[in-house]
Amino acid sequence: MTHPMSAWTKLCRGLVLMLGFFLALPAGAAPVATVSRIAGTAELLAVPPLALGEGSGIGMGDTILTQGGARVELRFIDGMVLTLGENARMVIDTLVYDPAATEAQASLRVSQGAFRVITGGIAKQPDHPFRLITPYASIGVRGTDFWGGALDDDPFAMVALDGAVVITTPKGTTLLTKGQGIEIKALGDGATTPHPWGRDKTDRAVGTVTFPDR
Repeated sequence: MTHPMSAWTKLCRGLVLMLGFFLALPAGAAPVATVSRIAGTAELLAVPPLALGEGSGIGMGDTILTQGGARVELRFIDGMVLTLGENARMVIDTLVYDPAATEAQASLRVSQGAFRVITGGIAKQPDHPFRLITPYASIGVRGTDFWGGALDDDPFAMVALDGAVVITTPKGTTLLTKGQGIEIKALGDGATTPHPWGRDKTDRAVGTVTFPDR
């Protein structure tokens, strides 16, 4: 027979453990982005996964996954717009923006899938404190619109749709200006010499993140 005091002690210990767990969670963390448009299925990495819909808030540290055929458009607190294509995975490592206090920093990671970024207030700061990291390259910007992802037979390619993009690989740094693109042939390789992309190739790239007609 269980002694009543023993059962009460176990209950108290359980409550203390639960309280510690909840106190460890971030309290009232504000979202840094909002899902402004979605097609298909996308979710936040969690157990179980959390389905995303228009208006869903995205916080710092969140990982977003998209399924086959999906598209997700995110609007960030600095005005940046980022669109993910199908089978993409992105995590927001850091995003701080307070123009009144001149605090601004963004670091995003896209480990798979195509993306398009139209930068906002963070990338327009004097030191351009914006980084987007992929397995193939680290990307910095100077106020711009760019696309990146797998295309044709290349595991990674990128085109500057506007402005300028700085791409850093293990082999060095490359500057892209409007209309120029590069390809990376394999993980660990450097970028090809920047060259103009024709309309057909650019359209095929942008098509990987374009929403279907409603």
